[in-house]
Amino acid sequence: MVLFLPNSAPPKVKNVKIIGHLRENNKVTVTGTVTGGTEGSSRVQWFKTSSSTLDGENSLDALSTAKIAKAFRIPLGAVGYYIVAKFTPMTPDGESGEPAYAISEKPVETLPPSLNFLSISGDYTEGGILTASYGYVGGLEGKSEYNWYLHEFESDTGTLILESSGVLQYYVTRDAIGKFISFQCIPVRDDGIVGEPRTCMGVERVRSGSPRLLSLQIVGPAIEGTTLSVDKKYWGGEEGNSVFRWFRTSSDGTQFEIRGAATGSYMLSVDDIGFFVSVSCEPVRSDWARGPIVLSEQIGPIIPGHPTCRSLEFLGSMVEGQRLSFVASYSGGEKLSVDEFLDLNLEDAGKCIELVYTPIRKDGAKGSPRTILSDVIAPADPVGLELVIPNCCEGQEVIPRKTYFGGQEGAGEYIWFRTRNKLNKSELLDISNAGDDVLICGKTLEYTPSIEDVGAYLALYWLPTRADGKCGKPLVTISNSLVDPALPVVSNVHVKELSLGVYAGEGKYFGGHEGLSVYSWYRETNEGTIILITGANSRTYEVIDSDYNCRLLFGYTPVRSDSVVGDLKLSEPTAIVLPGV
Repeated sequence: MVLFLPNSAPPKVKNVKIIGHLRENNKVTVTGTVTGGTEGSSRVQWFKTSSSTLDGENSLDALSTAKIAKAFRIPLGAVGYYIVAKFTPMTPDGESGEPAYAISEKPVETLPPSLNFLSISGDYTEGGILTASYGYVGGLEGKSEYNWYLHEFESDTGTLILESSGVLQYYVTRDAIGKFISFQCIPVRDDGIVGEPRTCMGVERVRSGSPRLLSLQIVGPAIEGTTLSVDKKYWGGEEGNSVFRWFRTSSDGTQFEIRGAATGSYMLSVDDIGFFVSVSCEPVRSDWARGPIVLSEQIGPIIPGHPTCRSLEFLGSMVEGQRLSFVASYSGGEKLSVDEFLDLNLEDAGKCIELVYTPIRKDGAKGSPRTILSDVIAPADPVGLELVIPNCCEGQEVIPRKTYFGGQEGAGEYIWFRTRNKLNKSELLDISNAGDDVLICGKTLEYTPSIEDVGAYLALYWLPTRADGKCGKPLVTISNSLVDPALPVVSNVHVKELSLGVYAGEGKYFGGHEGLSVYSWYRETNEGTIILITGANSRTYEVIDSDYNCRLLFGYTPVRSDSVVGDLKLSEPTAIVLPGV
């Protein structure tokens, strides 16, 4: 407090004192009584000294310039020193008096190390820079400790970011996206005294950076058949499904998009030969945010690869009767086109098919052959493809014409039927129940018609059967015409003596139904002459005198019921006929 006493003498000041707690960073003031008129803008200058007594200004170090303000905040540089206030009184008209000095009663004390403020500034975005700022008090600062932390929530303890310890700046990385960031400072004085740590929490969660590509290039040789891949460096949060497009460019600069090529890799095909290839990528973040499209440099021109079969597989069913083909993944320029297939037959059933594929380019260059082996070829289901009964004749074996398919044929079932009426298709399918007119007449593949079959139709039931016993659907067919009778013939023609002088002629007729066959008798002389006996036209014959000393023969001319005449058949001669005793 300064008192103003009216006086015409130059201003003087007395009772100058320093008031306040002598501690670093505290504010102290100087007071004094000014005499010699009205006080004007008196000046105060502050000093420090290591001595507790004043010895002029030679031993003083200035802490400030002369100022009107009588308050002063003790700086760090004054710690351990006495402070001195130089008070120069002044009148309103600018006349100054002699200065007066006041010295502190004791040296300035230091504060314990502490922080008077702590803050984080900067961009809370991936790739941004955050800077920590703080105010240190408490003597000379030593090696204060700095640490940055990531927090899922503001209330958790956080995870130390090791690579950013000891620095005031943090380069925001992708790991920090969606998290809070805090900065902790532990004040340390130069004498090693540690103060209370203080933490500042960031004002918001870290945001993802805008998606973009830092680099994009194609990796792989420009040779047909090789797979090119994309080497890129993505930035901007968690990458989502970035969009790729591959392009083919001709030598004149015309560019075409390659259809179906929409991934991070692409296999060069024969269509790319002679062209340049490039790829574009539109970076997409996991939350579908999109960045600018980047186009890579071109590679090429693409040259033909060595003829190569990359994959080879069969196409078709591994069953007898099917057509087997293959599909080969060829690379190596334009291939020599040869379409091949194999129709599987009975010889293939139960075996494996081996395919040897040798890739050949159109110019004749050959690659290494590739071989694949099929599964075992299965036999087809047993099927009767054809069943035909030829024209039938009594006594002549009938062998039906049939065609079997379906593996190795086994012993099928055959049933022959005789019917007086020609059956239609529906009746044939149910021939076993066709009625009393239909009779079974044979159960083997071959059949020889008998007299009972003459004038009737023959039908054949066939159940195709594979060698392993599996059966197919039955086939039934019927002859187109009636069974023809055989030509009339006789066999075993001979003479039998019934009694003395009475003979009977016998023979076995064949050839349809017998009609009025013709019988005749002959006399054979000792000279071998055979003479027809007139009037002897029955099966029996009684000798007469002319027959003695001769032999008798029986003649049998077969005649069918429809009057068809067969050949005459003679018996062997009898013994010489002798007169009875």
